[in-house]
Amino acid sequence: MRVISGSAKGRRLSTLAGEATRPTTDRVKESIFNLLMSYVSGARVLDLFAGSGALGIEALSRGAEQATFVDKSYQAIRVINRNLASCGFAEKALTYRLSWKHAIKQFQAEELQFNLVFLDPPFDFDNYVEIIESLAGNNLLAEAAVILVEHDYKFSLPSDIGVLSLIKDNRYGDIGISIYQLGNKGG
Repeated sequence: MRVISGSAKGRRLSTLAGEATRPTTDRVKESIFNLLMSYVSGARVLDLFAGSGALGIEALSRGAEQATFVDKSYQAIRVINRNLASCGFAEKALTYRLSWKHAIKQFQAEELQFNLVFLDPPFDFDNYVEIIESLAGNNLLAEAAVILVEHDYKFSLPSDIGVLSLIKDNRYGDIGISIYQLGNKGG
């Protein structure tokens, strides 16, 4: 796995051993960032269920201002920190070893807000709506924030989740990509 574009283009990223994580392939990552091109520059990014941190690091490489990485795995946080250092992004990043529920409480206490959220949990996960509602309900999303959800293509997500609306829904093999935007009701 590598950084596809931007200031760290070509940099190899470490991954987690085993089958507990499912890294986003370079092909899918390139497609994701083609869809998100206008949202990345200057963004404050949240990479939830970060794994190796590849999505947040790609965003930093393409001009995001800051990225916050969350994973409950100690090994994942070690890999993320190693990848951040390798790419020269350690000063633009925060890492948290927390569950998503604890992370949301932490970010609410810190009054953080994000412009771009990557939500890429394991494929057997089914609480997407709960997480998205928690992010919006706890005032963690900046105006016009975008949430990208990577999921099993067989899993169907609703067209609206609270104050967010589905703006893109694509399939790449067995991977579904759904993009929601805050305050985009009615197009």
